[in-house]
Amino acid sequence: MMQQGIIVQARMGSTRLPGKVLKNLVGLPMLKHVMNRLRAVPSTKVILATTTLPQDDVLEEFCTNENIPFYRGDSDNVLMRYLETAKRFEIDTICRITSDCPLIDSEVITAMLAAYQSGRFDYYSNTIERTYPRGLDAEIFSRSFLQRAWDERVLTDQVEHVVYSFVQRKSADLKIGQHHFSGDFSDLRWTVDEPVDFQLIEQIYNELYPQSPFFLFREILNLIEKKPELTLINQHINQKAIPHA
Repeated sequence: MMQQGIIVQARMGSTRLPGKVLKNLVGLPMLKHVMNRLRAVPSTKVILATTTLPQDDVLEEFCTNENIPFYRGDSDNVLMRYLETAKRFEIDTICRITSDCPLIDSEVITAMLAAYQSGRFDYYSNTIERTYPRGLDAEIFSRSFLQRAWDERVLTDQVEHVVYSFVQRKSADLKIGQHHFSGDFSDLRWTVDEPVDFQLIEQIYNELYPQSPFFLFREILNLIEKKPELTLINQHINQKAIPHA
């Protein structure tokens, strides 16, 4: 039987906000919120893929304490780390998530997996033509697709960013699917790279988490409609061109 899994990449050595993935967010490590939210996706394994660097020993300890399956691989070759993780846990359909997205939405991921499983796509994402806020990012592809990206790699940067370069280079012959929202909220930034990003996330959690621990995308939009000043907290931050974790 084909298995689908969410592989979350994480490391402690963020250049702009070191240790962010275990930063305290309303009483719990930020990474625990990410994993808990993803565990709400039905019939899907959630696995952490981290590095073999000594600084990431703490992530292995975290996973052991939280009963989260994990794999440790190369710190720079994230493509191989994903491929090895998928092989180790026998994952056929892979959803790629980064650990700096504590507002990740289980309903969005569930809908994306259902669309991908229709069989019409080699690669399915909500990141190429953005309508969702940055921080709800997801990419879905098969293990064979990942293997092909590895086999046909050309440049070093094609192992640092999983399938990004492969999709860009091969877009003409790939069946690429885009997941769109009914409105365009691509100007909103809900990922955590800088201290002010975390300030925004913390305020959103303080508002919504006590009443609804697994609050969803639409609830955040409702909050921002009531308190539009929240969007000003981190609107000046420039996103790195390609995410790397």
